Amino acid sequence: RTNQLGAAVAALGVGRVVASRFERLVPGDHVVGFLGAQTMACIRGSSLRKIDVDAAAPTAYLGALGPTTGLTAYVGM
Repeated sequence: RTNQLGAAVAALGVGRVVASRFERLVPGDHVVGFLGAQTMACIRGSSLRKIDVDAAAPTAYLGALGPTTGLTAYVGM
């Protein structure tokens, strides 16, 4: 699938919850998921994973601590 002109580019990202109706996420929580390359997103809560920014920098969840590390290793085999 190709992106439409003006649409957000599909990308893994980290973010902070601003508002939520999902019972496991509250405003202020930090999350990682396929948020797209954009400054604001409306994403299904079940597709996000809460992260601990006190344990590691948010950007670490895009690499070594992220959801795609194992996938990258598997595809590279």
